[in-house]
Amino acid sequence: MSFFNKIFGKNNFSNNDEIFNWIIVGLGNPGKEYEDTRHNIGFQAINFIAEKNNLTFTHRYNSSTAKLKINNNNIFLCKPLNFMNRSGTPIKHILNKYQINNENLIVISDDINLPLGKIRIRKGGSSGGHNGLKSIIKHLNTDNFIRIRIGIENPGKTPTTDYVLGKFKKSEKNILEETILKVEDVSESLIINGIQKTMQNFN
Repeated sequence: MSFFNKIFGKNNFSNNDEIFNWIIVGLGNPGKEYEDTRHNIGFQAINFIAEKNNLTFTHRYNSSTAKLKINNNNIFLCKPLNFMNRSGTPIKHILNKYQINNENLIVISDDINLPLGKIRIRKGGSSGGHNGLKSIIKHLNTDNFIRIRIGIENPGKTPTTDYVLGKFKKSEKNILEETILKVEDVSESLIINGIQKTMQNFN
């Protein structure tokens, strides 16, 4: 049984229980044509956490959302649905609506500069050319949030756009599954242990 299964409650939103301490965002593009593409690994990570914990998504704030609960702390799961380069719009709205500190924003995204399956945790810094991160930084007017970057390194000469919008090969699926499992552990550690200890343990 996963950490989330042990201590998270159901994700049913109620009018009396809408105070959120954290938001975990997985970046991707909406639509069937983008499912299972490398660029959508953030969506896949959020889907995995939701599925493993028997959560269902609700559509609101132009996002697919679900709720996890740790004791009295609520965590907002989010997949923005207005395409990667406009991800910052719903995220800013959610942070403002629920008065969530941007330091408690965790963003899961792909990183073409990291080896396949490598995870890198950091707080702050540039977008690294990632349009989703670029949009979030622009709309929040700060880079002071946590990122979980997942490596999808392009080993060949495939143009970047074609590569990130391509689907994982069968030979890469096992690495992908192990990586997404690890992302759940990283998310747990960030919430329970904080950024410094998590970076020491997982970077």
